[in-house]
Amino acid sequence: MLPPETYKDKVVLVTGGGTGLGKGMSLKFSHLGAKVAIASRRMNVLEDAAKEITAATGNTVLPVQLDVRDPAAVAKAIDQIEAELGLPNVVINNAAGNFISPTERLSANAFQTIIDIVLKGSAFLTLDVGKRMIKQKKGGVFLAITTHYTNEGSGFVVPSACAKSGVETMCKSLGVEWGRYGIRFNCIAPGPIETEGAFGNLDPTGQSIAMLALPTFAATAFSGPAPMVAPRLAGASSVSMRAEGEIGVTPPLGVYDPLNLLATPVVYPRRSYERYVELEIKHGRIAMLACLGVITTEAGIRWPGYLSKSLDLKFEDIPGGALDSYAAVPAIGWLQIVSFIVILELGYGATPPGNAPGDVGGPSWIRYDDPAVKTFKLNAERNNGRAAMMGIIGMMIHESLTGNPIWPLAYEPGKFPLIPFEGGIFA
Repeated sequence: MLPPETYKDKVVLVTGGGTGLGKGMSLKFSHLGAKVAIASRRMNVLEDAAKEITAATGNTVLPVQLDVRDPAAVAKAIDQIEAELGLPNVVINNAAGNFISPTERLSANAFQTIIDIVLKGSAFLTLDVGKRMIKQKKGGVFLAITTHYTNEGSGFVVPSACAKSGVETMCKSLGVEWGRYGIRFNCIAPGPIETEGAFGNLDPTGQSIAMLALPTFAATAFSGPAPMVAPRLAGASSVSMRAEGEIGVTPPLGVYDPLNLLATPVVYPRRSYERYVELEIKHGRIAMLACLGVITTEAGIRWPGYLSKSLDLKFEDIPGGALDSYAAVPAIGWLQIVSFIVILELGYGATPPGNAPGDVGGPSWIRYDDPAVKTFKLNAERNNGRAAMMGIIGMMIHESLTGNPIWPLAYEPGKFPLIPFEGGIFA
């Protein structure tokens, strides 16, 4: 979104910049032309991260060993950064500590450790750099990484909630006091980000993040063929990332993979990424046809003639909807339907080798030479298919509750949950 040299000749200091979110921000600032200093306690991690970022961007990255809990160490680190890169123009207070624990089990030392890193560490660094900015009559920007529970609180992370609340209050206060010096303050609360450092303490077993993924699984129908979280730095994950802009990877969620289907090698389920794309396209097409079928039959449109002469069953005798029509079709009719699907799947419905997923139509299909038009059309089909899959499920649920797949019916006291459709299978 920003031009490549937006931060040219600017100095950016990121605490906790050797891993996780801090490393990702450092990479982005370096891509935008900044001279970046990354600081934390583990020098070997910082050096590896600095080499990796410099290799990716070609810009200077200075690793600085720093324990933010020690104000003397903070002053020494800023002296080094100022001597080698210049006084920071941007300071990101990202260093943090947190863990899950019932509050009644916390020791005084555990509570103090979080306060020392998050609150005091942010204050020591902000005061040191801020005083230098004021003395040298240079403006600057401070950004603090906080959390949503500074507003509503949260159980089992009380030290972090207290510390982060203090950081936010400090930023609000200094924003008023130091604004006259051209110094700005901001806070962002990005929410849980699955990094080794954070989730190693917050979710060591991995069970919580799996549970959190389940309520959002339905949203993946609108986010990509096998969507996943934004691409991470190489080596940060075993997942083989696909780029934004790939067919089916569209806003608002972009790339998202709660079930880790993009892992390489695929561990479980044992299917390739391309196979999942083919399945999604096929099921989306079937769902679109199903939605049109329900809407058409609910409008009273039927094929002429008999569905089964031996049973004296005409097409017009079949009720609308998905569930009632399912119950009304005789066994021989279902045999014909299943046979047709098998033939379609093995023949016309199979993707020929070398074709893109879903390209089953042969030379008779309309194809687009303009890459922009082609991308638009393919994304439209993918997203319409996802909407249709959710839509047909919604119609089936609505029909099971009300007896009608589309039109809402009035509630009748004493009957649960709504008035069933007369003659329907739930009547």
